[in-house]
Amino acid sequence: FPHQAVSQSFLVKHLGTGAKTEASSSTSPATPTDPLKPGPFIGVLLPLEGNYAKASEAIRLGLDAAFDADKREGKARLEFIDTSKGLWIPQLSDLQNAGAVGFIGPLVKDDLNQILSVKDLRVPVMALNEVPGNSPSGLIEFGLTPETDLEQLAAEIWSEGGRAIVILIPETPFGQRLGQHFDRVWRQKGGILLGQVSFSPRGEHLGEISRDLPALPKEGVILMIADPEDARAISPNLLQATQVPIWAPGKVYDGRADAPPNAALHNVGFCDMPFLLAPETGGPLS
Repeated sequence: FPHQAVSQSFLVKHLGTGAKTEASSSTSPATPTDPLKPGPFIGVLLPLEGNYAKASEAIRLGLDAAFDADKREGKARLEFIDTSKGLWIPQLSDLQNAGAVGFIGPLVKDDLNQILSVKDLRVPVMALNEVPGNSPSGLIEFGLTPETDLEQLAAEIWSEGGRAIVILIPETPFGQRLGQHFDRVWRQKGGILLGQVSFSPRGEHLGEISRDLPALPKEGVILMIADPEDARAISPNLLQATQVPIWAPGKVYDGRADAPPNAALHNVGFCDMPFLLAPETGGPLS
């Protein structure tokens, strides 16, 4: 239930002392000019204001949850550095001198390009984006890009026995980009691409898209690259007209498990985020 608010009192009861504020990481973002407490820390480089603030807040909450679940004594604290003001690059040396043992971020591709030019980085950096070319020593690029999503999806489809595939893609530059990337990944695995079917986003004939599909063999698969609204219009027709598995990237689902329109996605497979608040699993972050 991703839209359900969770109270602090519930978290304290559920997680014990790990949820108490005195055990948690820094809750207010630091600016490069703020004095830092002594001791080792991990600098988290996120744009906490502006267009990427919502994404940064989700990352911050996830890092805080992981920090609270780690019960080890003497762990490095988290210091959140706001990169939205554009003043953080000159201060990386000062942050290292103040005790930074590593950095998580930056999130935005332009910021990552800037950090590649820094000559005196002495600690590991796990960037939350990717740029073309080889990563320099000490930099881990962890992008979670749509292309990475498709690579994971191709691996899952292959492991389920899919070998011949038809791709449904929107008639947009983004759709063409993802379709071409999946084509390359799929052919590298030795798979067969039976064809691509393009559709107009929010088009009038999405509910009749099965008529444009080529013949599918028994081991055939349909890959549907679509946002939730288009996917809900396309899926019922595909499920009625074909007997092959239908897969989609994670963006096909809007996260509303109890929304009646999402019943149209029943039997559509997709990769999704693994973290759920599920106490019965027994893991430290459940």
